[in-house]
Amino acid sequence: MLASGWSSAGRSLARLRDERRASTATEYALLGSLVAVGCIAALYAFADSRDGLWTRVAGLLVAAMGGP
Repeated sequence: MLASGWSSAGRSLARLRDERRASTATEYALLGSLVAVGCIAALYAFADSRDGLWTRVAGLLVAAMGGP
């Protein structure tokens, strides 16, 4: 029983490997993952620069109002 289950799974994997649509779907999934990682990295970089900007603005405002 176990051997027949494995051979069935092996046939399914072989069919999936030979199927062109499956490889195209895999390529699109990898491309989508790459785009998502790029977007996340860009958002983190933007957030870091934004924090520095508001820190600078706060310092300029305190200095303009005669603070410490």
